[in-house]
Amino acid sequence: MLRMLQKEAELNEIVKLVGVDALSGQDRLILNATRSIREDYLQQDAMDEVDAHASYSKMYGLMSLVLEYYTKCCDALARGVAFKSLDHLKVTERIGRIKFVPEDKFPQELANVRDALDAELRELENSEVEE
Repeated sequence: MLRMLQKEAELNEIVKLVGVDALSGQDRLILNATRSIREDYLQQDAMDEVDAHASYSKMYGLMSLVLEYYTKCCDALARGVAFKSLDHLKVTERIGRIKFVPEDKFPQELANVRDALDAELRELENSEVEE
């Protein structure tokens, strides 16, 4: 995650000079994943009863989910899925909200989100191969 955040800083300098459209799909995925790291993993809402305190296992689960999202999207990109499609995955919203799931329901929701990620990527790959 630290390497990704360092790479994000480099990419943001490029974006300032030439715009985000000049980046490769993989670099744009890094920007998406690091935004999730910062907003979904590193930020906590002290006013939210569930998010104010999280166990190490929940934080590890969230961290691994963000990294899994990035890795699987990179794999899909390598298999020919367009970045534009990956940029609009519905599951990213669920990844962002999972930190608000209570501890006792977190393992099941984590599995559900992982399954949704796999299903969406499979659907994208199948639809883009047919085109």
